[in-house]
Amino acid sequence: MPEQTRERIVEAAYQVLAREGYDATSVKDIALAAGVAPGLVHYYFKAKEDLVVAAISWACKDHSEPDGRSPEEQALNAFAGSKAELAGPREFYRLLFDMFGVGMHNPAVADVLRRFVRDDRARIERLAHEVLALRENRGADAVPAIAAAVWGGVFGIFLQSLVDPELDAGAAMDAFARMVMTST
Repeated sequence: MPEQTRERIVEAAYQVLAREGYDATSVKDIALAAGVAPGLVHYYFKAKEDLVVAAISWACKDHSEPDGRSPEEQALNAFAGSKAELAGPREFYRLLFDMFGVGMHNPAVADVLRRFVRDDRARIERLAHEVLALRENRGADAVPAIAAAVWGGVFGIFLQSLVDPELDAGAAMDAFARMVMTST
């Protein structure tokens, strides 16, 4: 039961933080969303920052499943998945970018974000290595740089879509996918 309560608080924190942003969210708001007393939130999390770190960690969990498709199909599917996310609610990305700002001044938040970025890039690296292995005259030494560029490109499109709603982010993602897949 205590672990379920903690998990409910963390999920509520994620939802409220993603909707309202870090500065506009109080522990009371999170407690209300979780259906618990504010004191119970403080029992599990000594400070708001501790709760934010838990919410970011929860949201950054890898939910992907390996499948039997070819590496190129998996890469194209990943781009298609990102494009689909652009068409829906983007609370995770709103929270993530908000937390990048917080992480500039909060080492605990920065550490969680650093791990998320490194883990995400590692997944991209594994896939890029598999894609390049299928192609002639392509060296694996470029894989870390390719993964960093792909990560930056995808998240850059998400950031642009949040600050410029008129951007055709889906077309940008399609163009980026074509660039990556034809140049690797």
